Amino acid sequence: MGVRRFVNLLALNRARCNHSLHRFDLSRNQFFYATQEEVASHGRLLPMQKQAAKDKARGKKKKKQQQLAAKDIGTIRLPAPMFNMRQAPGPTGMPGQLKVDAFALSETNIMLADHHRRVLGYDASSHCAVTMPSLHAPKVDPLALSIPGEGSEGSIYIIERILCPETQRSFQFEALFSGGHPSRCGYYPLDTWQCQALPLPQISSERALVCSAAAVGNVICISVSGFGTYCFDRGSHSWSHAGDWMMPFFGTAEYDPDLNLWFGISDRDYYLPCAADLSPVARGQPPEPGLFWGHDDHLPEEWYYSLGRPSQILRLGSGRFCILRFLETRIPILDPDFVHVGRSYAVFTGLEVLPSKGKHGIRVVSHKYRRCRNPDTNPIRRLL
Repeated sequence: MGVRRFVNLLALNRARCNHSLHRFDLSRNQFFYATQEEVASHGRLLPMQKQAAKDKARGKKKKKQQQLAAKDIGTIRLPAPMFNMRQAPGPTGMPGQLKVDAFALSETNIMLADHHRRVLGYDASSHCAVTMPSLHAPKVDPLALSIPGEGSEGSIYIIERILCPETQRSFQFEALFSGGHPSRCGYYPLDTWQCQALPLPQISSERALVCSAAAVGNVICISVSGFGTYCFDRGSHSWSHAGDWMMPFFGTAEYDPDLNLWFGISDRDYYLPCAADLSPVARGQPPEPGLFWGHDDHLPEEWYYSLGRPSQILRLGSGRFCILRFLETRIPILDPDFVHVGRSYAVFTGLEVLPSKGKHGIRVVSHKYRRCRNPDTNPIRRLL
């Protein structure tokens, strides 16, 4: 993978009852400083957290002397949608009617799945929507791992975050995979996709929570709360129990071949970036302790992390990442048990991972901040 040019976003329009795909052109919406002089002058080195450290004030940042004022953070608008999708209505009162899941195979190929288990592929380069095979069952809260192949080929593994292992035939783990081929009419992206139901790991529980997932070589690794980490061999479709330990991520982690590390959001604090070497996991060995970076205290003091909205991180290539954080201002009220939200923002920040002579071998530099209004009527759901 080269350096990405686009960052894709999935947003919900509650008034129109549809979802829309948007994309930032990184050549126009700069999240990074252009020169080393600018980085040295304006970049921020994120603090490394110790493994045993606990954040006692989750959701609020400690005040520092060099905090930005809200007016100093650049404002960007959500680009016009490149594609809109309105799912067919279900029976009255059916849950999840406004729910659409988005899975990105690459910055160009994106798949959308609705509560009827139907899947639609969208190729952003050709602005072409393609019908796809349906899932065997709709997903409630899935984790998805993308494994790109050549061109538009690849596979996407989709697993429910909450598993019911005793009901093996409930299609809680599935894979969409392709083998695109040229035809007499030319090359059709996404045209040979198939859907396959896959088995679940043997877990002796009526319900199990999948905390994190990552692709490590030919293995899909998941960490299950209270049960440890399991590995799924993509060739033999067999599961093995790697150990009682957990991977240090919340949600999915993505491999960066330039750094030989996996990056994602920390399982200790759902707002912070994390990195770890997961290569031992596929061999049934625990990974080295994860590297955690602390809260970015450069953000305005009056901004709080939105409750229940974990940060999202996207690999851009060449050691660069975009992290999306959901923040809000709050209006003081007399009842301390309630939070009254003022304004909500989606804050995009460019992160660059650089080599370091220190103990951990890398350091993370925070580049530019860009905020986008994120009202509840039209919220950003996914960074793709």
